[in-house]
Amino acid sequence: MQLDPRGAADVLAASALLEARHGLPRVEAAEARRLAALAAGTEDPDAVAAGWVPRRGDGWYLGLRTAPDGTVVGEAGRLGDGPVGAVLAAAGAAGADRVWLRGADAADVAGTTGSEWSVHRTLLVLVRPATAPVPEVPPPPAGLRRVASADVDPEAVAALLDRAYAGPRGAGLVEAGPEGGPWTAARFTAAAAAALADRADLILVADADGGLAGAHWTARRGDGVGEVFNLAVDPDRAGRGLGRWLLDAGLAHLAALGRREVVLWVDAANAPALALYAAAGFTERGRDVALGR
Repeated sequence: MQLDPRGAADVLAASALLEARHGLPRVEAAEARRLAALAAGTEDPDAVAAGWVPRRGDGWYLGLRTAPDGTVVGEAGRLGDGPVGAVLAAAGAAGADRVWLRGADAADVAGTTGSEWSVHRTLLVLVRPATAPVPEVPPPPAGLRRVASADVDPEAVAALLDRAYAGPRGAGLVEAGPEGGPWTAARFTAAAAAALADRADLILVADADGGLAGAHWTARRGDGVGEVFNLAVDPDRAGRGLGRWLLDAGLAHLAALGRREVVLWVDAANAPALALYAAAGFTERGRDVALGR
């Protein structure tokens, strides 16, 4: 079925209730903004497909979008009881090449066994509780200095992020986004304009010659929760403790804004990042699983 504005509003309301109950979003942030636009009547209803029956309150939400590489990606979020097979069948019929299962559990993944879909990527949802102590942040590592984000060209920030996330999994501590892809000045500017994260919440560190060495772009989520939106260290500056410094600086910044609980998404294969976050008090709350055909 195709969602109309009322259906989009119903999906957002159901997702908000479930997130408040379980602490995990059932609709990805960019997809939620698209649904909000549809609910407000500012987007073509045909742009969003749904596999959810509002009157029963069961099943899955399914949205479809086109990734930067031209492939069709499904965004699926569990909003009630219902087998994952139905949403995968709907995604396949719509021509999707990949499907993200948000807040997936082991039974959801097991439900794909024997189908044309297989696990392509897994992102862990990690949370640092509000009861964790706020870190004390010393000066940046030797030879590095903090710079104001307003004084840095978006092109330079995008170049840093692109270097940090180079490769199939990315050397950065947090992936560049669900679909990856190159960072550009336009993408950086669009992310800030779409309120994915505010430039005022961007922590930057440079070396003596002004070259950017690392960045921690924090974000403000709903219900007083903060997010590690992007944490990146230039590969040439790795091994100097900059990643932990950037993480602690971001946690302190979020705490000063009243956001003591902090969430992040990280690739399950990124062992260095997992070790860093575990040492900082993050624990796993859930998983987002990407399936491919």
